[in-house]
Amino acid sequence: MMLFLAVRTLERLGYGVQGCTSAAEALAVCRQHPAPVDLVVTDLNMPDRSGLDLAADLRALHPDLPVVLSSGCVTPDLEAAARRVGIRGFLDKPTTAGELATVLGRLLPDPRRSRGHETLPSPPSVGVEVTRLCPSHEPTPRP
Repeated sequence: MMLFLAVRTLERLGYGVQGCTSAAEALAVCRQHPAPVDLVVTDLNMPDRSGLDLAADLRALHPDLPVVLSSGCVTPDLEAAARRVGIRGFLDKPTTAGELATVLGRLLPDPRRSRGHETLPSPPSVGVEVTRLCPSHEPTPRP
């Protein structure tokens, strides 16, 4: 359900989206199609591995690939660990479409805008891997 909602929201924002149900699937997509994936959104807690582990693996494959981490329990320690493995953005759960658009807008070109007089050749591609929600509690505010 969460994956469906994330994919649907991103498509409505104009992005091309590849939804994955596990970290292994997300890695396979990035290995098989290295050029089309412009950004990955991942959850922190997943059954097969953490979003931090996925980000580290993705960084080894594509050092410039932006990764956004979604979690309902972001602490300063987690944020520091995430930055060390190359995570460039954070989404606190629950996340609104506007918050998602803002974070992606800082990392990718707006798929609805044009460059000069030409439209973008294709919308940026976003890989989304969301499988499980973090235990519910108050998110830690970040400065």
